Amino acid sequence: MSSINPKNSSIKQAIILAAAMLAVFCLIASMMIAVTHHKTAPIIEKNQHEFLMQSLAAVMPINSYDNDLITDSYTVNHSLLSTEDAVVYLAFQNSKPTGAIISAVAANGYNGKIKLIVGVNYAGEIYGVRVVEHKETPGLGDPIEIKRSNWIEQFSDKSLAQPEIQNWAVKKDGGQFDQLTGATITPRAVVAAVKNALVFYQDQRDMLFNLADENKTVAQNNE
Repeated sequence: MSSINPKNSSIKQAIILAAAMLAVFCLIASMMIAVTHHKTAPIIEKNQHEFLMQSLAAVMPINSYDNDLITDSYTVNHSLLSTEDAVVYLAFQNSKPTGAIISAVAANGYNGKIKLIVGVNYAGEIYGVRVVEHKETPGLGDPIEIKRSNWIEQFSDKSLAQPEIQNWAVKKDGGQFDQLTGATITPRAVVAAVKNALVFYQDQRDMLFNLADENKTVAQNNE
């Protein structure tokens, strides 16, 4: 004849109750996370869009184009820009190409990837460069940010002809560009990324603007 041990029964009931309470807690937490995400997602998306527009405006004069840069943007995959997809924003004024903003990644920063954008006129002369994301050491590598120093402004008006391409390096490497006090790896990576963006634009400019013209023609024919 078998018998029921009241002590074992109580333990089982306690375990079942604890498991049930944990399940309810997890369900409530999941619901709270979902509600929070639903409420904050539009705000986050809006902030990201505003940051993007501010960044684009910083490297492309507002009077140099009259089109919607976001609409006339293209995703490209090119080793000169990144190991991942990059975005190129094409600028037009009175339907004529006036320049582009090229996103690029310096993969060999001191603390990892440095994401930046490069604004150029049609001829490939730089309007401006801005770092949009990085993990460089505060006080050492972060002066690549415009809010930390004016180091990034030294690229303005530069091109592959000025300076000549062999001089696109920091001064420590025999080039023309300043490094940062106590830091060489970070500026070296940024200089190389900006140069690569210019080489990409020089090689792909006509193809990009021809693609834009073809897409606009197709859109007009479909109206």
